[in-house]
Amino acid sequence: MEKHECYHCGLSVTEKTGKMIEVYNSPFDSVPEKIWVHTNPKITYAIMVKDGFGFCAEPEKTCEDYLYDHSWGDFRFFKCFDCGRIIHEQCPENGWHVQYRDWDGDTQICLGCYEKNILQTGVQEEDFECGIPGMFFGNDLEDSDDWEKIETVWKVQNKDMVMKKCFPLWKAGRKVLINYIALAIGGFEGHIEIWAEREMKTVKNS
Repeated sequence: MEKHECYHCGLSVTEKTGKMIEVYNSPFDSVPEKIWVHTNPKITYAIMVKDGFGFCAEPEKTCEDYLYDHSWGDFRFFKCFDCGRIIHEQCPENGWHVQYRDWDGDTQICLGCYEKNILQTGVQEEDFECGIPGMFFGNDLEDSDDWEKIETVWKVQNKDMVMKKCFPLWKAGRKVLINYIALAIGGFEGHIEIWAEREMKTVKNS
C-alpha cells in the first residue's frame, strides 16, 4: 500500500488511515494541489500526544479537521459555500490577503465566486455592515465596457464616507463596485476607487 505524507502532522498516511483531498492556493487557480491527511481521530490524537501537544489536542479531531482550525495556526483552509472547493484562507504569496468573504454571517465564499456575484449585482448598502465591501480588481475594470470609474478616494477613514459617495449612484439605479487600491487589514480605511455601471450600457469612447 502506497504511503504518503500527512499535510498536518507530517507522518505517513495510507488509504487505510487517511485520504487524499484537493486544495487550492488561490480561488483563481484552475489546477488543485493534492494533499493527504489522516482521518482517524485516534491516530491524530496519539501523534499529537507523542509530539508533546497533548495539552491542546482534541480526541475527536482528525488531521483533516485541523486543516480548518484557526486556533491551530495560520494559512488554514475553508470550503467555499458556492463552488465547494477547499481553499487557503490567506494568500500564500503575500501572507495576509484574505481569500474569502463572509456571506450571510456564517458562510464563506471564495473571492472567485464573490467576484462573479458582485459583478452581477454590485455592492449594496447592507454590504457595508462589516467594512468596505469590494476587492482588488487590478486593471480588470479599466478594460471593461460595462463599468466606468466615478472617483478615486484617497485616505478613506471610515465606511460612512464611502457610502455617502455611493448613495447618488444607487438612487440613480446604477450598480456600484469598489476597487481596492490599498486597504488596511479589517477593511475600514485605505485608498479605493468607486466604479459604477455605465449608464444605458454605452460603450466607452463611443
